Amino acid sequence: MKHIEEKAREAGLKVVKRDSGDIYVEGPAEAVAAFRETFEEAERAAIKNFNQSGIQPVEYKVLVLPDTVEEKTESGLLIKPEIAREKEALAQVKAVLVAMGGNAFEDWADAPKPGHRVYVAKYAGFPVDGADGRQYQLVNDKDIAAIITREV
Repeated sequence: MKHIEEKAREAGLKVVKRDSGDIYVEGPAEAVAAFRETFEEAERAAIKNFNQSGIQPVEYKVLVLPDTVEEKTESGLLIKPEIAREKEALAQVKAVLVAMGGNAFEDWADAPKPGHRVYVAKYAGFPVDGADGRQYQLVNDKDIAAIITREV
């Protein structure tokens, strides 16, 4: 975010921060449009490089990378594997949206994008192994329960 603010100021634009954490830029329409286009190009490039799984969902499917359950407490104590599995079974599933099919979220007003943190329905979809050795979850877009806007 700080990098974006610096670039906006370098372009002579005023940066406005909202309580939600969003930032907006103000200035001459041509300068704002040019800044927006530069920012969107960088965002498209980052999204393209974000998915290292080798899996591209189709239609209404989305690919998420579920958070792993820690096997240590904050103080460093090891948790028995059975307890870690129980904790995982009771936990809400948080994940990072990695990729989405062409029709995913087409009827959502505020659709998540790759890189956003989301809550996913616990037993949704199915696990898939990525080319990068990680285990992903392939789910329908309707299985995304919420976008995480602020971590607790």
